[in-house]
Amino acid sequence: MSHSNRPVRRLAPWLGLALLAVAPAIGMAAEPPPPPTPAQVQACIKQMDLSGQWTFDWKTIEFGPPRHAQNPYERSGLADPDTAFGYPVHAVYVFNHIETIDARYWMTQDQAGRWRIPSMCRP
Repeated sequence: MSHSNRPVRRLAPWLGLALLAVAPAIGMAAEPPPPPTPAQVQACIKQMDLSGQWTFDWKTIEFGPPRHAQNPYERSGLADPDTAFGYPVHAVYVFNHIETIDARYWMTQDQAGRWRIPSMCRP
């Protein structure tokens, strides 16, 4: 019986060293990037206006704390949705001098580091 335990004892030091080498990478969470700027949010939302003829009178742009995606919409387009951070964004603006829009968006970065709102912004 002790003979079957011997290979485990010999592997244990190597396994321990391997775990020590990998443990910092496993245990350390990536730091979230700084939030987008209000100008980046505005530029992304303005992409809805394909002909450049709409007006946006910006009232409020607020950012929530960084977090990981929580649903399929937020995960869309992310290279690694389990580790990527995004920001909830609350924007209020008057659209075309007619309608006040009070909306919540989700912003993440693409592979090139550009901020995007899924299904709205294009590179």
